[in-house]
Amino acid sequence: MIGVDRIPYVGQIPTDGRAIVLMTCYDKLTDYFYLLVDRPGDKVLRVHVPSLLSGRYIATEPARPHDYELPFFSTLIDFFPFKEVLDTVDDIERDLINVLACIHKYFMLLAVSNRLHDYSEEQTVGTEIEFLFNNYRGFYDLIQKVICHVHRRLRPRERALPQKFSDIIDRIETPFVRNLPPPLLGFYESRRETFRVLRNVRTQYSHYGRSPGFIFLFPDGFAISTKWPLAKDLIGWNLWPERLLKRDDLGSVLSIFAYIARDMFNVMDSMGTALLGYFPEIPRSWIADGHRVFLRSSLAQHLTSLDDYRKTHWFDPHTVLGATTGDWSGGLWSTKDLMSTKMVATSG
Repeated sequence: MIGVDRIPYVGQIPTDGRAIVLMTCYDKLTDYFYLLVDRPGDKVLRVHVPSLLSGRYIATEPARPHDYELPFFSTLIDFFPFKEVLDTVDDIERDLINVLACIHKYFMLLAVSNRLHDYSEEQTVGTEIEFLFNNYRGFYDLIQKVICHVHRRLRPRERALPQKFSDIIDRIETPFVRNLPPPLLGFYESRRETFRVLRNVRTQYSHYGRSPGFIFLFPDGFAISTKWPLAKDLIGWNLWPERLLKRDDLGSVLSIFAYIARDMFNVMDSMGTALLGYFPEIPRSWIADGHRVFLRSSLAQHLTSLDDYRKTHWFDPHTVLGATTGDWSGGLWSTKDLMSTKMVATSG
């Protein structure tokens, strides 16, 4: 049992109404993970976790090479530690894991299709593409949900923001949106065109029954014709450089997946910066210097490989899948087994 002020990642106790968030932390010196559990009287119980299988943790550096830093999560936990925000962060994390799972399944399906040659790619890969766009669209609404929560907390007397991201984009030229804090307005403007492409594609597939069309199989990847409707809808995303096309102008499906995954992280990073514009003066961080939030997942290898996927497009699936195999000996634990965040109230 330790006091809140003895938590390794707490630099100072905030006195401005913010709370301290309890989450799994990693100690580099001992190479141990610790789960922090709330106890009465501003005390916490520190529980040794043998090995972390998946979830978020806070540390000065990643515990393993493929653990991925989440600056957006660090910003929210530090400056906006409200329960409704933290609950939405959990939902955002699930959407991130979903897109990584789609990339992983892409390589699994490629390995199986290369062996079976059963011509099922149009259905198996096509449904993954449709799911990916639905997940991507929902992610934007979760981002808007976080903005709404922060707006309601920090500007309670002002008009509430729309709950859907599309409602902001559709009204971006109205006085109400133009009068938002400049950093937030700039964020919306920077996402406008990408979001409109996403919404159009998702609407066509989810509401009007369009399918991605024929999926072509090659030993090193799945492809679609860049002359077909889906590719034409995505023309503004610059997914298929001519040098990476297969014969007959066939473009990599992996490029779509990698673009969406990278864009989700770009959205989070730019939105985290925009949210700080709500403060007249950014308050002092309560998180100790050098501590950051990281994601541990058996799928995180794909995060560190996104730039390679976008630059190369074509891969041997067995090589990729072999690189994602981790050594989880020594005990397994997931921060999803218990709540990964709890809040200790501090004086305001």
